[in-house]
Amino acid sequence: MPLKPIEWSVVVAGRWNRAILTPAGIGKHLFQVPEGTPLEVMLPIDIIAPPQVRYDGVTVVASNERLLLLPTKCSYDALEKARNLARRALMELPKTPVFAVGVNVKFSTTSPIQSISDTVHTDWDDSLSDNDFTIADRTVTRSLKWDDSLINVAISESQSLEQSLQLNFDHKDDDSDKQVRWLELPINDISNQVRRILHDTVGIATEDLEHEAPE
Repeated sequence: MPLKPIEWSVVVAGRWNRAILTPAGIGKHLFQVPEGTPLEVMLPIDIIAPPQVRYDGVTVVASNERLLLLPTKCSYDALEKARNLARRALMELPKTPVFAVGVNVKFSTTSPIQSISDTVHTDWDDSLSDNDFTIADRTVTRSLKWDDSLINVAISESQSLEQSLQLNFDHKDDDSDKQVRWLELPINDISNQVRRILHDTVGIATEDLEHEAPE
């Protein structure tokens, strides 16, 4: 079973006004649909949590601390649609204090891939085992410089051999104009970095990676 893409997202951290970003406000400012257009609104059982508003393949969740945009399909085309909505939010609501924007790409598999196992296993594991410690989870992390941003990489393997690989593209800036320009970087710039890290550094074979979730 190959690595499957899961839980891709775009996040804009800031002080968002939930009185503006109601389901109707999300439809007006982000999706920019005519008033009265049906939106799929999912209300949480926990009334403190914000509603989830879905339209045209993207779910938007607006809390006080962040704006979360979740493409229904984990593909670069769908991720670009979520980035467009994030840009629109920054331009439509320019007075919102923003601190950072991130793009998250994650893959997982329940069939262990040897190159991932080789990456998370270290000589320390042998020493721990020799001293009668049982390792429940292994995780390695790296923060990589990428121009004026970071790519935070986390690779993990559980005791049941479930593996995951997550890349967080993180750009911190309190200037919304700069945030918008960062979100305007070609989506191929992100996909190329994902490819380089997975294939060229971890050594994951092309056939071990499902690039897009099925329709």
